[in-house]
Amino acid sequence: MEKLLDLEQEIKRDQEEAKRAKELYQLLSSYNAYSILLMKANKEYNGEKACFKQYYFDSDCYKKQIADLFGLFKTDEYIIAKELSGNNKDMLFLIDQDTLLKLTSFDITNSNIAGLSYIGYDFLKINNCKARVYNQSVYHRDPYYCEAYYEDKDAFGLFNNDRLVTPSYALNSQFRSYDNMDIRDILKIQSLDKIYEKITEAKNTKAKKLVLTK
Repeated sequence: MEKLLDLEQEIKRDQEEAKRAKELYQLLSSYNAYSILLMKANKEYNGEKACFKQYYFDSDCYKKQIADLFGLFKTDEYIIAKELSGNNKDMLFLIDQDTLLKLTSFDITNSNIAGLSYIGYDFLKINNCKARVYNQSVYHRDPYYCEAYYEDKDAFGLFNNDRLVTPSYALNSQFRSYDNMDIRDILKIQSLDKIYEKITEAKNTKAKKLVLTK
């Protein structure tokens, strides 16, 4: 019985350890997911078929960890934006003078695992690509009142030869300052290897903090 009297503090310590272990799992799982994604992107970029024989376990991606993994990138190294309609978030990188990498994430709403996200990628070939602020008509539907209407909103996007090549993004003060600028004047080139190196550094830094036992 005397041992049980001192159990409360031990339980608190164990709960804190379990919390860190869970976050570490989510960090490593998310890092693995992006590593696989970048491997596939690199294969496509080099004109090779992205076919992997091995099945990768624990490669789910978690919303909270995405921000941590990409926390080392500066504002002139990537653009992070939320779609004007919908919950998708994109990260845009200039990987060479003629190519943008678009990394997309959105929450998996039908999952019972909180914070789980889907990730994907696309390459955008460009030659005359400018950022622009423009007016976009957004569709709204209220299923409760059975109402549907359109609303004009200011949006941000990238246009290549006057054609919109990205989704319409929610406008903020940073994007407003980019209006009519060439994307090459906004972003520095970040190769696929450099992107991988930076998320690896971010993962390693946070992982060291999570495995410390106090």
